[in-house]
Amino acid sequence: MESKKIEKSILAFDEYQQHCPYHLNLIEELHTNENAHSRILAKLFQYKNANGEYIILKSFIEYIKENNKGKTFDKIEIKTPQITQEEERIDIWIQDEDYAIIIENKVYEAGDQDAQLSRYIDKTKRHYTEEQIFVIYMPSVTRDTSDQTWGKYKNSFTKRFAVISFCDDVISWLNRDVLPNLTIKEVYLKSAIEQYIDYLERYAGLFEKSEQQRIINMLYEFNEIKNDDTLDTQYKKLMSYHKALNRKMETYKKESEDMFRKVLDQFISITKSQYGNNFEIKTQKDFCWIQIYKIEWSSFLIHFEWLDPSFFEGSKLTLALHAEKNKKVWEYLKNKLKGSEDYNFPTCFEESFYIKNKESFAELSEEEKEKFLFEVYKKINFLIDVVDSCVKKLMKVESTK
Repeated sequence: MESKKIEKSILAFDEYQQHCPYHLNLIEELHTNENAHSRILAKLFQYKNANGEYIILKSFIEYIKENNKGKTFDKIEIKTPQITQEEERIDIWIQDEDYAIIIENKVYEAGDQDAQLSRYIDKTKRHYTEEQIFVIYMPSVTRDTSDQTWGKYKNSFTKRFAVISFCDDVISWLNRDVLPNLTIKEVYLKSAIEQYIDYLERYAGLFEKSEQQRIINMLYEFNEIKNDDTLDTQYKKLMSYHKALNRKMETYKKESEDMFRKVLDQFISITKSQYGNNFEIKTQKDFCWIQIYKIEWSSFLIHFEWLDPSFFEGSKLTLALHAEKNKKVWEYLKNKLKGSEDYNFPTCFEESFYIKNKESFAELSEEEKEKFLFEVYKKINFLIDVVDSCVKKLMKVESTK
């Protein structure tokens, strides 16, 4: 019974994954910086509907009023706002007949520059009285500013300052207050806002949380776990499923490891048949690590090594000649190889060999495996003589010390 539930839930999850829409977010792909977020918000605030109303800016101000009771944002009346981005180094600057709003964007949590807000307030005071100026601080998550950024203004702006975070506020505001109120004809605006919400939700980790919750809901459904079950009942049902799944996964793991070991053993057997007893071959079961070397090479840490060969994925295998960062050995090898027509490797020998007409080494027949490896070893055999020569010379140098 448990096994059937496991199979059913796995199949359902696979089907769910297959039917998920392909995800592409242009904002994410273009590697958005803080300035881009300011441009997006400024563009949204600049939007006017057919009646000439700044409906998105108005909605934003209403959101601030709703979440900052007791402050003086209710004095703001949108008439003919001039909305700029990065003018006078101010991220977003909204200047209207009777008020000005400074918006400082910290979506990626850049630090507050020395007296930053103080400088912006001073610039705005060229055109407005201090009481007409409002400051909105926009970090990624709700937090206060540093004290130093205010200079002398912190206390006087207590009622004309608001923190509106991207993750805690902007996502909620766009979803609740902006999207539902767009008309059908505003198709491009709606699309842009949906992309922006998607970007922010992924940035905030909300998308992953909702996906995780969907998976949990599926798990509960297939294991007949109800929300009104006691915690003890829910826990026992989940643990029963977990143990059954672990048993199945262990079976899969063992079977796949046996398959891998079979191909690895073939690989080693063919290699040994090529080099016989003259060479040592080291392998490790936990991961694919294959070294080929002569005993006399080992004191100088020289060996051939197959670099993480993936027998079941990809049609490329890479072989390298290593001396484990021994510069003296490489100097000998490079000098010896300079006269070789086969030499074209600046610091070490490393070459990738491609399996033709097959998707992986494991897909080859035993005869094809032998042919492939013999051709590889034949190509690099000239290096064995080079290494032997270098080792003899190095051993002679060592013996004279």
